[in-house]
Amino acid sequence: MLEIATEGNDALQVSDIEVARGGQSYTFETVLQLQKENPDKRLVLFMGTDMFLTFENWRFPKKILEKVSLGVF
Repeated sequence: MLEIATEGNDALQVSDIEVARGGQSYTFETVLQLQKENPDKRLVLFMGTDMFLTFENWRFPKKILEKVSLGVF
């Protein structure tokens, strides 16, 4: 669905990084890996309001915010 939604927009890229990693996956690990692979890119983490309301309880939320901007909808 994401590939269809982002089709034709070269500014967006869909990644299966978490699926490929396998096992339990944490957002901060994904953010670190994406930043390492794309050091010249600005990363934005999009999430719904429901996830934003619990963001402070995520694993290492401050580390995430050091690396990405949040897009909440």
